[in-house]
Amino acid sequence: MMTPMHPRHSVAIYPRPDSAYSHHSSLNFDMMRSKIMLDRPHKKLNESLWLWIAHGLTGMFVGTVTFLLTLCEDESVKFRKDTMQNLLTSQNDNPTASYFFYMCFGVICVFLACALTIYIGPGANGSGTAEVMGVLNGVNYPKVIGIRTLVVKCFGTLLAVVGGLCIGKEGPLAHIGAIIGVMITFLPFEKFRVL
Repeated sequence: MMTPMHPRHSVAIYPRPDSAYSHHSSLNFDMMRSKIMLDRPHKKLNESLWLWIAHGLTGMFVGTVTFLLTLCEDESVKFRKDTMQNLLTSQNDNPTASYFFYMCFGVICVFLACALTIYIGPGANGSGTAEVMGVLNGVNYPKVIGIRTLVVKCFGTLLAVVGGLCIGKEGPLAHIGAIIGVMITFLPFEKFRVL
């Protein structure tokens, strides 16, 4: 049995007509207008150039990884579809072998993705978007940024998508981009150390 709502709460009015929250204010997180950003010394042209080079390299590497992931995904899905079609036509339209191949292909891909994540790169667990936001807010997540996590994230995402899981590549690509961005700062250029 549903309880009746109080008449005052039956309709949400925005903004609130009362002044219940007028003495509260939120922090301004607009970084470019914060006092720390406004009072800091401005970077020289040379430092800004190195910053743009780092951003450009990050974009190029992330774009390359995304292109290779999409290419491998398309080829794997094409292989699965062609094999299923060949099994279907060779069995006189009997879908049993084709369905069995489809099921085994998906199970094997997802099993490999899970095994990679559990045993080799546990930092690649999940979408990665929440972990990256946590790291940017100062939370120390162990093994979220690293080469093992990058490799497992790439192959795990590829295998999970090809295996037929209802997931996308957007969250994992944000995590991959963050790892690549951190790795760019460790290239053997002394100017990248001050970024």
